[in-house]
Amino acid sequence: MDRVVAYLMSELFTATSRETTDALTSPRATSRSDDRKRREPRTKSHRGSEPLRFHANDSSRDLTPSGSFMHARRTYKSSLFITFKQYGLNENTRELKKRENAHLNQCLKKLRVQSGKFADVEKVLLQWFNQCRSVKIPISGPLLMEKAQEISKKLNVECDASFSSGWLHKFKLRLGITGKTVSGDVDCETVDDWIENQLPDLIKGYEQKDVFNADETGLFYNLLPSKTLAIKSDTCHGGKKSKVRLTVLLCANADGSEKLPPLIIGKSKKPRFFKNVKALPTKYLSNKKSWMAMSFFTDWLKGLDDKMRKQKRRIILFIDQCPAHPLDTNVLKNITVKFFPSYCTSKLRSLELGIIKSLKQRYRKLLVETAIASLDHGDSKNIKIEVLQAMNFIMMAWQNVFQKTIKKLLRPWGIFNSSGCQSY
Repeated sequence: MDRVVAYLMSELFTATSRETTDALTSPRATSRSDDRKRREPRTKSHRGSEPLRFHANDSSRDLTPSGSFMHARRTYKSSLFITFKQYGLNENTRELKKRENAHLNQCLKKLRVQSGKFADVEKVLLQWFNQCRSVKIPISGPLLMEKAQEISKKLNVECDASFSSGWLHKFKLRLGITGKTVSGDVDCETVDDWIENQLPDLIKGYEQKDVFNADETGLFYNLLPSKTLAIKSDTCHGGKKSKVRLTVLLCANADGSEKLPPLIIGKSKKPRFFKNVKALPTKYLSNKKSWMAMSFFTDWLKGLDDKMRKQKRRIILFIDQCPAHPLDTNVLKNITVKFFPSYCTSKLRSLELGIIKSLKQRYRKLLVETAIASLDHGDSKNIKIEVLQAMNFIMMAWQNVFQKTIKKLLRPWGIFNSSGCQSY
């Protein structure tokens, strides 16, 4: 049965391909002829009768490019419908739809793109556009229209119409211009140079388990996810968003075998729920803004250095150039601290490339489960948690971050090959 379907579709594709292509690319199809106004009324086919079929020379159909495309689509689908019915095959098979889409995509590639009406203006405008993008100046659509109007006045080009949004759409289509989001602070040349020339010397002599990365992240610990399933008529108002936050410092090694306990920084020095608690889930510090301070990070580094000295290990730690990170780390004996190059941290910081995201996803899941549990017990108002419970959730989420997720932190660096050995 599969061979029969493939054979029939191949024959139909060959028979209709030339007719469809001629209909799409013919001068008659792309012209603005008045023939499209003289359309004959089409009669609806009765149930059980043969579907309507059209030909390339049929003057009753729409002669615009979009009309030609729709005519080609109807012709091809009608032919397949008739043939498949004759052989008792199902017209809604997956192979039928794939074949139809492939045929239509091939026809679309052969459509002609007409040149612009103001060729001289567009030529100068394109040169100006390339000059602006070469120095990384963002350009918008309204700015292009204003510049085109300015260029037309300087060239004394008589414009019977303004450079509208319709002209802008066609101009971008002709020249392959599309909208993109400018990346943040990544300097690709600096990143590549650092990875190829400096990184090999930095990690030389270190095993995968001794390469660490540390980074901070802000966590709004009472903020529920912003996306949900809902009825179409539901407006989905979530109320005022909670802005109470904690700062979490995370650190892990390259192979994911060692995840250090998180350092959590809050606003309250002695939260009320800490009363009568003998041991906290992890270390907690505080300041007025719940931010990382240089004194906090320095003390954390010294504690990590003492731990490595007791284990008789020497490690290398990569961090970003944050104002809270001390530049002078010569007091450390068993830790070599290296900073990522400036303006490339978003590509090189491994924890930002998925580990922190994984942690927050697991934390939000625990938060939603707690809210649902409160609702099941009849308490729909008090669904917020306190700092102590948030710390427990952070620890649970951090423990559930998989080792394979942490291993991905070295992919953008290219430090180790698939066998786990150094590639340099």
